[in-house]
Amino acid sequence: MLDVGTGTGIWAIELGDTLPSATIIGVDQSPIQPQWVPPNVSFEIDDVNKPWLQTPQSIDFVHIRTMAGSITSWPNLLKEAFHALKPGGKIEFAEFGLRWECLDGTFDPNGSCGTWTKTFHQIASEVLRMDFDPIPKMAGWLEEAGFHDVTVTDKIVPVGPWPRDRKLKNIGRYFLSNMLEGGVENYTLALFTKAGWDEISVHAMLGGVRKDLLDSRIHAFTRA
Repeated sequence: MLDVGTGTGIWAIELGDTLPSATIIGVDQSPIQPQWVPPNVSFEIDDVNKPWLQTPQSIDFVHIRTMAGSITSWPNLLKEAFHALKPGGKIEFAEFGLRWECLDGTFDPNGSCGTWTKTFHQIASEVLRMDFDPIPKMAGWLEEAGFHDVTVTDKIVPVGPWPRDRKLKNIGRYFLSNMLEGGVENYTLALFTKAGWDEISVHAMLGGVRKDLLDSRIHAFTRA
């Protein structure tokens, strides 16, 4: 099994503990993974935007999660995955969107969060030439790469703990924490300053974004 963009390696390590008979390889450009791992787990330093080092038809399962903003060409990445997989092998792609939706009119698309998301995607496309919103096109890209039996699972991710449903409330709480504790600022500051914004203007805009994110009256959500 191949974990693309393994990061800290937590997914590969937990899977290695769960499936001791499997061989799991985590690939990332940053050597930030721990040294003490299950014996069936290993890590490789590599750039998955370049031709893969894996032997063709040598992998049973490819796992790709939250790699938006790191991939220069999704179609090329999926072609590499297809060539690395054995016949009958599987690929799983998981990502969450950065476009807010709302069903009850409490979210203003022209407010701070709405303006931020539109500007964010525009700058990402023009400056970095990267697609931060691959979800709508992923099924088509997979089929073009040669995959069959493509299944799309769409789940709601609340922006904050506003839902009454306990499970959705908890998901929203975690997602909001992720956004507030680095997700918004880390991506935005680097991206917007590359586009010519000064740091003061970026932080001023982010103040309005945080205010919207923390407003429990706004019932916004995204999808994963």
